[in-house]
Order: sequence, then structure tokens, then C-alpha cells
Amino acid sequence: MSKWVSTNEKKAFLLWFLENHRLKKADARRLLEVLIKNFHLLENVHFTDELRPTRRTVVISSINSDEIGFKYYQSGRVYEEVAVAYSEIMNNPTEPVYLLIHFYGKLNNHRYLQLIENKAIDNIRRYEYYEKVAKKADQIIEQSLVQNQKEMLLRQIDKALDEKNEELFKQLVQQLQNDE
Repeated sequence: MSKWVSTNEKKAFLLWFLENHRLKKADARRLLEVLIKNFHLLENVHFTDELRPTRRTVVISSINSDEIGFKYYQSGRVYEEVAVAYSEIMNNPTEPVYLLIHFYGKLNNHRYLQLIENKAIDNIRRYEYYEKVAKKADQIIEQSLVQNQKEMLLRQIDKALDEKNEELFKQLVQQLQNDE
């Protein structure tokens, strides 16, 4: 099951991307502009970070990327002409198109990370969340243990007072002061 991303989110990211990055292939810019202007096409665009040559995938790179400027994959075939991708997308607007974009800093870009459909990234996010929850749980447990230990010491101090055991009382008060 793929992650649902609104067309507005896709459009906003693509506009941001085009404003902030120059592409290696100028024609690729025009393709992205067509996608931005046509919501019915943008609905079927899925951002991804893994290349599967058997599905319709458009790969676009900015000039700051080490990757190739443009490639279009369909049914195991590879095309380097933007016109082929444009034609296929326009002729089959209801079929999914996977968009893989290469640009500097993409793995730190929150806009991009919110869009991509990559189980590895989702697993990383889930792991980070559970690590955060586990850390908080450890803090709560530690606080509870300290509180219980303090309460036990206070009960022992009260018992030492009741038994008029001055030496034990002083020892327990000293231990309480050291723990705080």
C-alpha cells in the first residue's frame, strides 16, 4: 500500500524544487511544469527513492547531483529523451508515474522526505520514534525508582526515630542527603 500524498503537497514541493535547483536537462524542467499545471497527472505521480526499471519511473537530477540528468524507465526499457516520457505520461494519464529526483541534501530535506514512498525511510522514522519513546520510558522508570528509593529511606528514617536509634538515623539521613 502506498502512502497518500495530496496533489497540493506534490505541487508545492515541485515548485520549491524548480525555484531552488537547476536541472541538468532543461526539457525535464518543462515536464515538471506540465505535471504541476495538470492536477489529474499529478494525482498519479508518486515520489520514490528506489529505482525499479519495470515500472514507469522518471529520474531527474539537479546540476549539483552526481546522477545522470534524465532517464525514463518503462517496462524494462530505458529512454533518455524527455519527449518519450512526456508523450507516455500524456497518453496514459491514469497510470502511476514514479518520480525519483536527485539533488544535493535530499535526505535531509523534510519536504522531500514527507513525499517519498520508501519503506526504508518509513522504517527509519518509525525506529526514531520508538527510540524516542523508549528513552522517555527509561526516564520515567528511573525517576520512579529514585522516588521509591527515597520513600523507602524516609520510612527507614521514621522507624529509626521511633526506635530512638540515633546512629542509624544519622546514617540514613546522610545517605538521603548524598542521594539528592
